[in-house]
Amino acid sequence: MQRTANTGLQYRSLEIARVNKTRVLIGEVVDQGNHEEGEFSNFVRSTMESAINSEENLELVTAHEFALDKTNTGKAFFLSPKIHAPDYSGGKLFIKVEIVIFSYPGQTLRSVVALTVLQEDVGEPSDEVEYPLIRLALKNLMTKISVNIDNF
Repeated sequence: MQRTANTGLQYRSLEIARVNKTRVLIGEVVDQGNHEEGEFSNFVRSTMESAINSEENLELVTAHEFALDKTNTGKAFFLSPKIHAPDYSGGKLFIKVEIVIFSYPGQTLRSVVALTVLQEDVGEPSDEVEYPLIRLALKNLMTKISVNIDNF
């Protein structure tokens, strides 16, 4: 990347903005339901990535990127998503989604945030019903994490 006077200023402003962001890494998805492993994991990760990218104070990084960045002076967290088995009972669907938050790279447990979502008037078990609820829960949890990130 060439630096002209203008791009140099833009580059520095991006670096300043980046310093104020908390870096987050996403761990392996724990699925206690009966979903297809690869497809479901990709769905959960992409939903979390999208939610992280929409938060101004969070920056998604990989472990490799984190290791290569020698300026790791800010906070970083490792997020471990867990999707509990769906509970179909009484015509309702309950799904509990939790994200375990660890410091990074130290991997010290910092918090666990969880949300149980409900859909009424549900018949047979179906991914078409479960996926939107899981997406909603993950997005709400990522917003909660973003708002409270300084408390972890």
